[in-house]
Amino acid sequence: QTREQKWALSPRRHNPASAHTYRGYTGADVSSKETFDMGSPVYDAEHPLIRAGTPLHDVQPWPSETLLPGFRAFFEDYFRRMLALSRVLLSGFALALGRPENFFDDKVCLDDTITTLRLNYYPFLENIDPVAVAPDGTRLGCIIHKDSCLITILLQELKGNNSYLSL
Repeated sequence: QTREQKWALSPRRHNPASAHTYRGYTGADVSSKETFDMGSPVYDAEHPLIRAGTPLHDVQPWPSETLLPGFRAFFEDYFRRMLALSRVLLSGFALALGRPENFFDDKVCLDDTITTLRLNYYPFLENIDPVAVAPDGTRLGCIIHKDSCLITILLQELKGNNSYLSL
């Protein structure tokens, strides 16, 4: 995609002309990484929470199917799978806290969630001073931070091969 096509998907805080409020594309010139944030795939203009203007709920902007065929379908499915995985993990957390296994179920559901699935890309930027340097000499540009959510699930490369863990 061109820069203009990406910025058309940006939330208002980065592109004041955008109709999107919370999710979408953020360029590396805003931070040291490019991101694409996705919300629940069930939110459309007719969803009751969207119609009510509920904070942190937004209709998801998507790249054109012509430009990225299958992108939307793949990530809507992936969002559902990661939400299901988070529910399994949270049921274990609930039991560890002495609560019923389904304690978090009504707090993490597809039809009413502020869950965000984020794609991160860390391009090499000459003008950014590294936060640290990895053992292999790679300049790292992401600051140490804490996520502001209940649970974070990271997709990581499996050691020893080129496949990725997919749940």
